[in-house]
Amino acid sequence: MAGDVNLQMIPSLLDLEGAFRRVKKHKSGGVDDFRSDLCSIAAGPLSRKFHPLLQKVVCQVSEPIQMKGGMLIHMFKGGNSRSVEDHRGLLLSSHVGKAGQKPHQQGRRRGATRLTTRTIQSSGMM
Repeated sequence: MAGDVNLQMIPSLLDLEGAFRRVKKHKSGGVDDFRSDLCSIAAGPLSRKFHPLLQKVVCQVSEPIQMKGGMLIHMFKGGNSRSVEDHRGLLLSSHVGKAGQKPHQQGRRRGATRLTTRTIQSSGMM
């Protein structure tokens, strides 16, 4: 439940900064059109800006819809441009959302959180 928050569940500012630094460069942005290059270039300022949001996500066991999923696009990969087999689907998801999920997931794997029926990816329906 949201009221039963263990402070060890909240990733540190340094954990979030590290996650921003590890975002791969030269990747397309998701629905927010946020460039991946900025994540590693400005990891410190971004972590200070988004850490309060990450705290809220962990405490409320819910994340903003903008951080979930992404936008599916179809790209031509070569060959016959009229052939379905020569296209592929790409999911463009938020780099900020991915960077925010990494330290939280690592904390869960380390056993810092207790598992509940509601996870960070749940839609709130039980």
